[in-house]
Amino acid sequence: MLQLHNPLAIEDSAAVLFWNIVQEKTYIDACELVLSTHGRGIFSGKKSSEILMNYGVFSASPDDLKRFCTKVANHAYIYTKNKVNMIGVVYRDDLIKGRSPSATKINLTYHNISVRAYGSTLQKLGRLCLRTPLPSVVVADLAPSCDYFQVKDTSSLGYEYPVFMAVQSLQQLENGQWLIMGIFHLPENIKKCATPWNKIIPNSLTSHDHLLISTSCGEQNISYVWAEEHRKTRETFRLIHRKVNQLISKKP
Repeated sequence: MLQLHNPLAIEDSAAVLFWNIVQEKTYIDACELVLSTHGRGIFSGKKSSEILMNYGVFSASPDDLKRFCTKVANHAYIYTKNKVNMIGVVYRDDLIKGRSPSATKINLTYHNISVRAYGSTLQKLGRLCLRTPLPSVVVADLAPSCDYFQVKDTSSLGYEYPVFMAVQSLQQLENGQWLIMGIFHLPENIKKCATPWNKIIPNSLTSHDHLLISTSCGEQNISYVWAEEHRKTRETFRLIHRKVNQLISKKP
């Protein structure tokens, strides 16, 4: 784990503290808390002491601890004020495995509801990496050609699922791959999900029926069709077809 005097510890600890508050409350509540306290509210989460211990703060001198906490609070305030998501440090092993250690034991069985997305012409690329409670990211061999794309590999969920991403920032890694950060869009059947998707992928927006977005590649009107609804639609058409045939057969 990053230690107190490592410059990356500022960004990482601020991100972990912030997104844990999001888990406890909501994203909007966390933002309001940080802005109203000029960043100091970042330390009010239930797990804040436990989180800070991972950075060795309690073995630091009082002056070092004060300087560190001031930098973390300022970092959180500036990012939140500028409406930029704090991502934290992304580790290579997490990208390879598709999940960070904090997300390893998350069971997504109840989210595995058969759904198809129709109408998208977006590029498909990259692999999803879950980092709950931190924002998810995508790693890809190529940079996206548009400001939106569909995630090609969602095996980190344990199954295929239609996941789209609005690109906010890119970073090329040492191995030539691209780390892509942004906002995810995905279908959600809230009646059947044990946990909302935004508690798993906090940087996500969901809808049940469709996704209408304006992209640099043109407008996308994407429809979500759930397996159960698809089955009911087919049964309705079959019933109508049967009744029409019966009426036709009864004609003299």
